[in-house]
Amino acid sequence: MAKSNSFFNIDMLVLSLLKVSDCYGYELVKKIKEVSNNTLDIKEGTLYPVVHNLLKKEYISSRDEIVNKKVRVYYHIEPIGRDYLEKILKVYSTLLNMVRWKKMNKDSKKFIKYVKRIIPIHSKDKREFILLLTQRIKEFSDDLERCTYQDIVNEFGTPNEVAGSYIENMESNELIKKLNRKKLLKYFLSTLLILITLLWGFKMYRLNQLYEEAKSETHGYIAEEIIK
Repeated sequence: MAKSNSFFNIDMLVLSLLKVSDCYGYELVKKIKEVSNNTLDIKEGTLYPVVHNLLKKEYISSRDEIVNKKVRVYYHIEPIGRDYLEKILKVYSTLLNMVRWKKMNKDSKKFIKYVKRIIPIHSKDKREFILLLTQRIKEFSDDLERCTYQDIVNEFGTPNEVAGSYIENMESNELIKKLNRKKLLKYFLSTLLILITLLWGFKMYRLNQLYEEAKSETHGYIAEEIIK
């Protein structure tokens, strides 16, 4: 649990707390214990190598302050540290979602797939919406002895209603831009495919012409030899 590359990442904990406010070492230890409901009891000796590594990578910085005539070292998250935190939060969220997905029953997966298929765009917002929906359906299904497709529909609405609600909440200009982008991509791929087909056809035509010319020249040469 103390390793920075473990599933429950200590780097992520430290940076998340520093994102809220600057903290000194012992304060970080107490806050980690609080946010984990006392399930993580990390000692200062375990924490400081992690803090030192974050300082070395310049994800955080430190400053000295005098408190009650004693020097106290406060840590502050830097912009590069915020970027790193966002990356590891995405990894953690993906892993957590994979675990949830494996534990979900077929009806839950079927419902989510229908919703994904109905929403006509691909974007970061859509991925976040599907992740949130997956989490809510998982929490709902865990409370039932056996969760059926109809149970999910009764609670959340049909896939069409869920997808429609998401689309309605999007700004019309944003939706039009994303749909146009998708349309342009399809047009570009179609055009590229046509060009490749035409080039391939032209190449085959030229090869056939060269073959016929070579064949004609060979026959002419043979005819001349016979006459001689």
